[in-house]
Amino acid sequence: MNLRYAFLLLFGSVISPMAHAQCEITWAHLSTFCGADGTAKLVGAVHWTGVSSPTSIIITGNDLLIQLGGFAVSPVYIDDHLIGNTADLTGATVTITDGGSCFDVAPMQNLGTYTAIASALGMFTHTLTATNCALGEFTATFTDNTLHEANFFNEPLTGYTYVLRKDGAVLTSGSLASVLQSNPARLVFSGLTYGQYDLELDLSTGSGQTVQYCPADPVYSFCVPKANDCQTNVKVKVALASVLGSGGLMSDGLRAAGLLPLAEPYSALGYTYVGAAPGLTTAAPLLAVTGNDAIVDWVVLELRTPAPPHTVVASRPALLQRDGDVVDLDGDPYVSFPVVAGFYKIAVRHRNHLGCMSSASYGLDPSPCRGPNLMLPATGTYGTNARRQLTVPGVTGSLMGLWPGEATGDGVVKYTGGGNDRDAILTAIGGGTPTNAVNNVYDRRDVNLDGSIKYTGSSNDRDVVLQAIGGSVPTATRTEQLP
Repeated sequence: MNLRYAFLLLFGSVISPMAHAQCEITWAHLSTFCGADGTAKLVGAVHWTGVSSPTSIIITGNDLLIQLGGFAVSPVYIDDHLIGNTADLTGATVTITDGGSCFDVAPMQNLGTYTAIASALGMFTHTLTATNCALGEFTATFTDNTLHEANFFNEPLTGYTYVLRKDGAVLTSGSLASVLQSNPARLVFSGLTYGQYDLELDLSTGSGQTVQYCPADPVYSFCVPKANDCQTNVKVKVALASVLGSGGLMSDGLRAAGLLPLAEPYSALGYTYVGAAPGLTTAAPLLAVTGNDAIVDWVVLELRTPAPPHTVVASRPALLQRDGDVVDLDGDPYVSFPVVAGFYKIAVRHRNHLGCMSSASYGLDPSPCRGPNLMLPATGTYGTNARRQLTVPGVTGSLMGLWPGEATGDGVVKYTGGGNDRDAILTAIGGGTPTNAVNNVYDRRDVNLDGSIKYTGSSNDRDVVLQAIGGSVPTATRTEQLP
């Protein structure tokens, strides 16, 4: 194991100015335990006599270094001291010194029968492969995650059990050794079909193990896609700032008014897909869905290379639901791409909002659960200020949405100057009478997505452009943060 340094500085009040020439550690113990949050921790205490203040205590071992200082009263308790994934306590000792001539060393007692303690979360690398794509049958494999310090497969699995649930119901259970395969060592679950899976391990009933795992019953969740979606799938959430409202739901006014087209609109706007034909369509029943899963509009998803210049490897049209889920054209709650599994950055485009791209690269494969939630502030994006931060009624904290106001398709929101978006809106209503409106349209210049193009009055589109650039300096601009 690698040496783990654990520093804990605790300070107590000094109550005795006298220095003692003699001191003695009367007892000291240290044990590992699993915290309620599933992390590996230490608990223990050190008791001494004949020590003046301040006192320095150092606990060392093969895999341990804890420093404590400033104590005046014995004993000192070590409680909830985080040690990371693993710690070998074998042969650990404690040393005390003070400001005088005190120096004593003693072995730590009660070290327990385990030489290590580890968080069980993250100890596996999970892969999903299709065994029969046409029938939608997949195999889930769990191998050792070399970044996790404890190698689960070095342990005897005697007594360890598992429960595999599908969509919340128990699918199978039994001895963990029964699903173990060798060369290389791995856990294998085959014959899996579309659904959400949770693999729950009980690591508390084993015998002969040298590693204690925290928590005793970790759960690994993964998803299996539908038939024929066997290459690379991605799950994305995103919001359009112009229609994001109460409860984090977007307005589906275009759909409700019957204005959403059945065919993707981006080819006609000049977008060229990579790996997908222009003019792909969805089915009318999908646009009839109401509620949280109602369709708001069409978007484009792009898979890009992790390294600059972040070239588009594949792109596809998709549909955006009110709750932010991006779904495939058949309604699947993920988007399927005919490309090899690998690491990709994910970009989202919309016809009159500025697109954005994830700053992180995602390891994508057939699993339909992986991808960015671009509605969350914590999800990093490429560039600077790529999304608009919004306070939304009914939502704790804030949500992020794509910047609106892009009425011309040049990737820049402008209120004045050549090719500005304000003039595009004015031109759409005729150019001469600002109070005119064009109603019942599906048009890029309807930047607030209410089915009407308006230059003045309530819910007009011109104000959306002004607000997107800051609201006070008309010459300001906002540029799409895509490479």
